[in-house]
Amino acid sequence: MKSKSCVVIDYGLGNTFSVINALKIIGAEPILSGEYEIIKNADRVILPGVGAFGRGIEKLKRNNINESLSEYLLKERPLLGICLGMQLLMDRSFEFGEFKGLGYIAGEVKKIVIENPSSNSNRVPLIGWYKTFFNNQVSSEFAKKIGRAINLKSFYYVHSYSVVSIKKEFQLAYVDHSCQSIVAAICKNNIIGVQFHPEKSGKDGLDLINQFINL
Repeated sequence: MKSKSCVVIDYGLGNTFSVINALKIIGAEPILSGEYEIIKNADRVILPGVGAFGRGIEKLKRNNINESLSEYLLKERPLLGICLGMQLLMDRSFEFGEFKGLGYIAGEVKKIVIENPSSNSNRVPLIGWYKTFFNNQVSSEFAKKIGRAINLKSFYYVHSYSVVSIKKEFQLAYVDHSCQSIVAAICKNNIIGVQFHPEKSGKDGLDLINQFINL
């Protein structure tokens, strides 16, 4: 069976080298591109991202990548957002101001607030390996397949802003940190977002990417 092509979106803010390398390891055919026609005609699309939300959405819109993504999604093909790429899927962010996102999934992005009376200092951003828990309230089979690849696995996180105000049905997974739950993954229809970095998370991360490619 021919491997599915996967476009990794190139907009200047993604950890593209690691994502491309992970796709090659699992036998996929990665294409790094920001071109409209290539994105809208892809079999699978990954939107990576590091850095600030405002700069990320500005770059996507400047290059009309938001429009190519919307056209790609019309055919109900899977989209995976990673880290900042996940946050950009939301309605808006309050990182260094207020910015409108892609609006594919209802919710907001706000700074993580750690309230731990036993300690005067808590680690923010959230950095390190955290066991991740699947939210079994999601209903779609699409979400459940990804959820099973996430559940009870440890992934690598590095972020200080998190998705909030999201419906439980769209919250795919979470991590527990300092007596609170932080959204770790989201899913709506054919759209998935993960706050962690599967491309930096060893075998479990590769298994998740492989699951996404073969949905």
